[in-house]
Amino acid sequence: MVKNIVVAILLSLVCNTLALNENFSPVLLWKHKDNPNVIENSVISATTKMSQRDFESRVTSLLVDQKIVFFILPDLCPEDLGAKNEDNIKAFQNIASKADIVEYIPYVENAADNKVTQGNNVVDASVSTTNDLEPEPSSNAKVIVVQLPGYHESESKFHWLARCDRAMHGVSQKYKDALFILSSEKNSRLQQQEEEHSRKRRAADDTKTGTIYNGTDAAIYFEGFFKHMKNQKKDQDDTQIAISESDIEASKKGSTLIVSFKSEIPITLVFDLGESQFWSLNITESSQNEKKPLNVSLDMGAPTNFSFSCTSGVRINVHDYVPDVEFVYFKRFQIQPIFDGKKIDKFADSYDCTGFTSAPIWAGLFITFLLLGIIAGGISCIMDIRTMDRFDDPKGKTITVTASE
Repeated sequence: MVKNIVVAILLSLVCNTLALNENFSPVLLWKHKDNPNVIENSVISATTKMSQRDFESRVTSLLVDQKIVFFILPDLCPEDLGAKNEDNIKAFQNIASKADIVEYIPYVENAADNKVTQGNNVVDASVSTTNDLEPEPSSNAKVIVVQLPGYHESESKFHWLARCDRAMHGVSQKYKDALFILSSEKNSRLQQQEEEHSRKRRAADDTKTGTIYNGTDAAIYFEGFFKHMKNQKKDQDDTQIAISESDIEASKKGSTLIVSFKSEIPITLVFDLGESQFWSLNITESSQNEKKPLNVSLDMGAPTNFSFSCTSGVRINVHDYVPDVEFVYFKRFQIQPIFDGKKIDKFADSYDCTGFTSAPIWAGLFITFLLLGIIAGGISCIMDIRTMDRFDDPKGKTITVTASE
């Protein structure tokens, strides 16, 4: 019994989590006041979410008796239908005062993307400045899908909704025998969340401090280039070496990528691109002032079309070349060779230098084993519970337990 309850709770949590990601948009059905057709409301409650299948069945049943004009906005949410300005004027005042509202469903799954709007007898159109449909649908068209324009950045959302309301009212004056449906491709709440996430990502990218090189052969990023002196004290910070984007050169020669960092301590990194599906650093070819091969702290490489990143930095020992410097390192280093010769807007998925046993993985394993130990101890305690093999009978003699028992 307990097992069934736990499974039901887990399934409900999963379903609720998935439902949060689904696109439910409001749907408004109305007709012209001169339309004599009587349309009954659906049996589904308007306070609950309607699935895409139920909505398709509902619209298909309405198609039997009349033409349908389906207005689709780029985004809309239930609050938009009641939007007002500072003078308490509704954005959809024409629909509210000059139309007969048939039905309102606040949440419909993928209302604009269904079999009805993508059928064979569907005509796509747009609204002109004179509120005419372009192209003009034929008289035998059963479903007319009208894509309403999105709002401009220079206008408020209220003025955009009011402009769409006037356009829909103008169309309804010319198709008085039709049923009108308003919905959207996206719920504006989801649209706002996506825009907010995009804005935060752009803001995070803009606040990145460091050097970025974006060429046709490679893209490179690092927060700084530092040197650690041999006799440096423990409490003394490493010295940053000045280096800018103009001090970086990346060029391909056949299947080899050569990246040169021209600074106080010049470094040349050579990568083998090869014909395999993996590119890597060639340590024997990489050098400092064309002398001995570099002693790099880690292997750098990644599958084709992947970038390589290392948040802990890339350390290079240069004590054989520069007597006073023990090593230099790039802080938060990331590089991606470009195979098609086109600059990239952002790095591809990264192949990180962190090994399998990183700190987060150790923490996850520790917590897992800790929970398993607690569960095992609890199960062991439950299994050790023993019930009595003798019970008192109120009508009989009292049980006596001897010391031997």
